[in-house]
Amino acid sequence: VDETGAALGAPGIVMSFIEGRQVVAPTSEKRWATSLAKVMARIHSIDLDQTERASLFDADSIVAYYLETDQLPEKLALHPDGAEVWDTYLALRESAAQVSLALLHTDFWMGNVLWQEGSISGVIDWETASYGDPSLDVAYCRMDMQVTGFERAADYFLEAYEAFTDKPVENLELWELVAAAGVMPDPAIWLPFWQELGNDWSTPDTVRSNLRRFVADALRKSAHSDLIRGK
Repeated sequence: VDETGAALGAPGIVMSFIEGRQVVAPTSEKRWATSLAKVMARIHSIDLDQTERASLFDADSIVAYYLETDQLPEKLALHPDGAEVWDTYLALRESAAQVSLALLHTDFWMGNVLWQEGSISGVIDWETASYGDPSLDVAYCRMDMQVTGFERAADYFLEAYEAFTDKPVENLELWELVAAAGVMPDPAIWLPFWQELGNDWSTPDTVRSNLRRFVADALRKSAHSDLIRGK
């Protein structure tokens, strides 16, 4: 509405306003996680025509750009699990299942979901809306939950998402490792954002240890997947 800033003093746009606030300390982890999964499943089910798909980012270019290299990225090299994450990512990338692509948020975490009177009123911050593997959004949200101490909620979320979509999530371990790599070498850099929303229980040490547990679980699932495929 004001490209030159003549009226506002700086270039300005008009955005819609949504009533609600973030919920970072749910009274029921299961109800909270299930509601988040339902909204994510609805987002992924939106039909897009060719023109709409072309207007979106390629999801890989948004979430895995730092992995498109021939050698171990520095941010992973500085983390104790980084080298193993890198090697496993390369192997999983080559054997990833072909899936139906969908509209993705790519930054679906508790800070970007608003609640009003016990229900989700909106999902905000769509500047990196993309087209890609739906498992990417699932993995990112699960990581955010687990790193902030909601391991059970992360499992409830996955179970509910699969129930709403009526199919298992493919390539989950691949995208969980990508999500984890995104906050390496130190997930504590995100701590101020969680604290601003009311998280008063996480500390640098807890988010670091929680991330390592999340990575270990993804690596275990990866090894199990290889056994199933006979590798």
